[in-house]
Amino acid sequence: MALSRDGQLLASAGVDGIVRLWDLNTGQVQELKGHQGWVRQVALSRDGQLLASTGCDRMVMLWDLKTRQVQELKGHQGWVDQVKFSWDGQLLASAGVDRIVRLWDVNTGQVQAFKRHQGRVYQLTLSRDGQLLATAGVYGMVRLWDVNTGQIQALKGHQGWVDQLEFSPDGQLLASAGFDRTVRLWDLRGRQIAQFEGTRMVFNPDGTQVATIDEDTIKLWWVYTLDGLLARGCAYVRSYLKHSSVTPELKAFCDRLLEE
Repeated sequence: MALSRDGQLLASAGVDGIVRLWDLNTGQVQELKGHQGWVRQVALSRDGQLLASTGCDRMVMLWDLKTRQVQELKGHQGWVDQVKFSWDGQLLASAGVDRIVRLWDVNTGQVQAFKRHQGRVYQLTLSRDGQLLATAGVYGMVRLWDVNTGQIQALKGHQGWVDQLEFSPDGQLLASAGFDRTVRLWDLRGRQIAQFEGTRMVFNPDGTQVATIDEDTIKLWWVYTLDGLLARGCAYVRSYLKHSSVTPELKAFCDRLLEE
C-alpha cells in the first residue's frame, strides 16, 4: 500500500493484478488494470501525480493519475519487488529477482542499470537530492551508488538479509536495518559510525534521533556525527575557554566549529 502525502489517496494492490486507488474522502475507488498476476508493490510520487506499480510479470508500470496514461517500463528479468520515487518525482528506482537495480527517468523512459548485487535486491532508497542510490539484499551487503558517475561503495557489516534503508533528513547519513537485529548508521564515505539494537528504524524530522524496534521494545537513540560531538563539546566548555589559558588555536578551532 501507499498513502499520498496529503492523506487523500490510498493505493493498494495484490494477487489479482489490479491496482486500486481509493479516495479517502468519498470512498470511491478506481481500478488500474494492466499487470498480469501478483502486483508486488506500489508507490506514489510526493506530489500525488504519479503512481508506480511492480509485479511478478517483470513489469514496472508508471501511471499518470490525471490523464490515466500508463507507461510500461520493461527490462527486468524476473519479479520486481521494489519501486521508489526520488524526492522530486523525476526518477524512479526499481529492483528485484534479477539482481539489477534500474533507475528510470519518468519523463523520457531512459534507464540506467546498476549491476553489482550477488542476489535478490529487497530494499532501495534515493537521497533527497537524487544524487545517491542505496540498495541492499539477501546477503547483508549495502551498496551506495553515485547516480551520476556510477561509482559504488560497499558497506559491510550486516550478517544476513537487510530489510530497511533510509537516508537521514539532511541526507548526510544512511541507516540500515536487518535480520541480524542491528540498525547501523553510515556516513556517505561508507564508514559505519554507529550501531544500535533493532530490526526496524525511523529518523525523527530533524535527524538528531533514530527510533528502533526490537521485538516488543521501542528505543530512542541520539544520532551524533564526529562534527556534532565536537560541536557539543565546544559548546559545553565555551565559558571555560573564554577565561582559561587554553591555547588560542584551540579557542579558534571551537569558535569556527560553533559558527558553522
